[in-house]
Amino acid sequence: GVQTCALPIFSDNGILSCVDRDDGRVVWKQRLGGNYSASLTAIGQKIYCLGEEGQTHVVRAGEQFQKLAVNRLKGRTFASPAVVGSRLLLRTDRFLYCLQQGAANPVAEPAPDSSEDEPPRPTGESPVEPDSAGQ
Repeated sequence: GVQTCALPIFSDNGILSCVDRDDGRVVWKQRLGGNYSASLTAIGQKIYCLGEEGQTHVVRAGEQFQKLAVNRLKGRTFASPAVVGSRLLLRTDRFLYCLQQGAANPVAEPAPDSSEDEPPRPTGESPVEPDSAGQ
């Protein structure tokens, strides 16, 4: 049968591995590149890997590696993403982003010590699927 990535494992130097939950076998291993401090975040069949330079790799949790998107945010990122309902919160050293699939304009708030007036818009597709409970 088709397996999903039961246990994603991520190294600080950007190597993402998927381990089978039954026998501990490495199903796949892929280098994403960059450096990572934030914890992995999984929503449904998507794994979010937030790099220190502001890139978020979105990978499908499955028996084969499949990169779905790479989104870039302005600023450095060390904090783990937070999921609130159907929203994904991403914090950089300059902004707090609130992303939701289908939103016309993602919201970004400047950090309290930020000197920028206008927050940048993230690039790439919206990474969050709305939860079915709110529909």
